[in-house]
Amino acid sequence: MHTVFCEEYQTRIRRTEGLLRSALEKSLALGTPLILASTTGDSAKRALDLLPPGKGRLVVVTYGGPSGWFDPEILRRLEAGGHAVLKHDPPFLLPTRFLCGISRILNRRVRRQWGEAGVTCVEIAKHALRAGRIGRGSRVVAVAGQEKGLDTALMLEIGAGGEVTPVTDAAGPEKVCLDQGGSVS
Repeated sequence: MHTVFCEEYQTRIRRTEGLLRSALEKSLALGTPLILASTTGDSAKRALDLLPPGKGRLVVVTYGGPSGWFDPEILRRLEAGGHAVLKHDPPFLLPTRFLCGISRILNRRVRRQWGEAGVTCVEIAKHALRAGRIGRGSRVVAVAGQEKGLDTALMLEIGAGGEVTPVTDAAGPEKVCLDQGGSVS
């Protein structure tokens, strides 16, 4: 049982690093920051380790919780490198929860095609836009996962009105530049 868990964990780490490597290459080519979700800081640390010194920027979105969740050492490394760390605390007010429900309905297509991690990619990009870390009319790469580690990367287009949508291929079916599993399209 322990061996199976360790093998599963190692596979998840390799998948995360491969996906991060592809996402970083794409964001460097675009000249935009890589936006990633990281609850404990592990994914942010891996991104820092893979990022060439002095090149590229990271925007790390972490969710609220006990202050001990995000590793303080990784936070110091991110801040020293000039990378942004945004804390996302979704409010629990009833009107806001209602609006979040409407947003979920609008994200139904994203959820159907790329799962919860795809929706998270869209949401962290919206959060980075609201915080002024990315601009309207740009393309960015966002990375997220459902469990520990990252499993989905999407290239997103930020519209002039602030809408965030996955980039699609006009010549055929919808296709993102980075998809689940880390393959580059």
